[in-house]
Amino acid sequence: MAFCDNLQYLRRRDGITQEELAEKLGVSRQSVSKWETGDAYPETEKIIALCRMFGVSMDDLMLGDVSALKESAPCGEEKCGGTLQGNEASDGQTEKTEEDCTLYVTPEEAEKVEKLTDLPDRAQKAAKRMIISHAVSSALFACTVVTFFCLGAILNLWHPAWLLFPLCFAVCSFTEILFSCKKDGTTAPLGKRVLKAFSSSVWLFAVTVYLFIGIVYSLWHPGWIIFVVCAFLTPLAETLATCFYGRNNKKDKGVSD
Repeated sequence: MAFCDNLQYLRRRDGITQEELAEKLGVSRQSVSKWETGDAYPETEKIIALCRMFGVSMDDLMLGDVSALKESAPCGEEKCGGTLQGNEASDGQTEKTEEDCTLYVTPEEAEKVEKLTDLPDRAQKAAKRMIISHAVSSALFACTVVTFFCLGAILNLWHPAWLLFPLCFAVCSFTEILFSCKKDGTTAPLGKRVLKAFSSSVWLFAVTVYLFIGIVYSLWHPGWIIFVVCAFLTPLAETLATCFYGRNNKKDKGVSD
C-alpha cells in the first residue's frame, strides 16, 4: 500500500474525519485530502506526528501495509510508533504516559521521508525533462529534413545527404538517454548518463561514419575497423559507468525500488 492508502485506512480505522485530523495536525482539510489522494505529501514533522497518533512505525506508514498489522495500542499502553520511555512507579511497574511516547527516527528513515515528501516536485521535474527531450528530438528531426531537401534541391546532393537521417537518429538516441530519469523523478549522475547514452548510440554513429567514408571516399575495406572499435568501446563505457557510478546508483535508488 502507498502512503495515501495507509493514511486513509488509519483515519477510518480510528473513526477520525479529515477535518478532525487536520485540526490535530494544524493543517487545512484540503491538505489532508491531498495526502489521501496522493497529490501531495506532508512534511517530515507531520509524518512523525501521524506515526505517534496512529501508533505505527514510519516504515509501515510510508512504505508498508498497515492493514496487515495488528491493532495498535493507544499511546501509553504498549507502543506509540516507536520506543516508549516510562517512569518507574513505586510498585516496580513502568508507568507510561502520553508525554513518554517518544518516536525515534533513524537517519535512514528520515532520508526516505525526505525523498517521499518532495515526490510530486520530482515527478513534475521528470515530466519537464521528458518534454525537453521530445522537443530537442523533434527540432533535430525537423532540421534534418529541411537540410536534406535544401542539399538535394540546391546542390543536387540527394544521394549522400540521406546520411543525415541515421546521424539524426543517433543524436536523438543520445539526447533521450541524457535527459532520462527514474519514475520517482530522480536522475543518475551526469557522467553515468553520458556513458550510457554513448554506449547506446555509438553503433548508429559508427554506421553513419562507415557509410559516409565508403560512399564519399570509397574506403569500404579499412572502414570496417570502425565496428571493431565500437565492439570494444561499448563494454568499456558500460564498465566505466558501473565502476565510477555503480555505488552511487545503489544509494540513489531510494524509494523507487
